[in-house]
Amino acid sequence: WSGKSYWEKKSMAYNEDVFVLNCKTMLRLLCRPPRNFEPLVTGHFRTRAELILSACDGYRKGLFRVGYYDPGAKRSGQKVEVSSRFKSAMDQVYGELVGALAKAGASVGHFVEQVRLEKEKKANEKDAAKKKGKINANGAIAKRVVKKLKKIFFLGFLPEKKDQKSKTISVPLSVPLSA
Repeated sequence: WSGKSYWEKKSMAYNEDVFVLNCKTMLRLLCRPPRNFEPLVTGHFRTRAELILSACDGYRKGLFRVGYYDPGAKRSGQKVEVSSRFKSAMDQVYGELVGALAKAGASVGHFVEQVRLEKEKKANEKDAAKKKGKINANGAIAKRVVKKLKKIFFLGFLPEKKDQKSKTISVPLSVPLSA
């Protein structure tokens, strides 16, 4: 959000927080609609599911400024800055919202597929990171082994570090002093 005034940043943060709360409210209503209003709630969200999920997807990807979604607007290709906190919150809520709307009977098949592909991609990235971490860990283990081997084999040839208490250098002698 560089280049924005203090109040503009505050406004953007507020819009992001309120939108996430709206999505959570929609989830709660879909999961537990008010008694005797179940058909009204599911019908409402069923007819508006496409618009809701398109807005959520556009906001979390930074295609639209939060709170200013226009389904007929032409995208300029320029991305809008959104906070990392908003992105992570929306990534979590978005998948749940897609599932709840699908359960309510909305035709959101392509959104379900999109969420599935994103989960697979994240799982693959985690696996790759784990493999890289194991390689780095194995490299670190090898470095420690080599360091210990150097200490063992070169112990008689290298002076030891200074002794902390006496401030003197202790050198192991390989030849006895009595001759």
